[in-house]
Amino acid sequence: MLTGINGTGVRERDRAIRPGTTAGSRFVLPEAGEARVAAYPPAVAAADPASLLPLLALQAEDDATARNRRTQERTRALLDELTALQSALLAGRADAGLLARLTSLASAPNEASDPGLAEIADWVALRANVMLARLERV
Repeated sequence: MLTGINGTGVRERDRAIRPGTTAGSRFVLPEAGEARVAAYPPAVAAADPASLLPLLALQAEDDATARNRRTQERTRALLDELTALQSALLAGRADAGLLARLTSLASAPNEASDPGLAEIADWVALRANVMLARLERV
């Protein structure tokens, strides 16, 4: 018996070489008459379409969450631009870049799936469009 790490060893019967293998190799090809085992588990090999519905629902929920997040970011940016426009008008200098950013944000589509968030975003966009219309008249 050979001594290994921490006193454990390799027994001679564990070292025996099987017919058809080389020294140190443990891979054995199946015999010609042996049945082959599927490489994939049954759950992966044949997925039931009904089992995918919860996954699709979760993905749709993530899409709705992402749309709501984008709407929140756009609405916050609109509010920031409206605040900057108010400050610029009070100082007597509203630049074209600020108006272009405000126009771009106000014309972006509302894609919120939450009705309350969609209503708030619409009101903020309406306020921005009113401010832009007022400035066009002046």
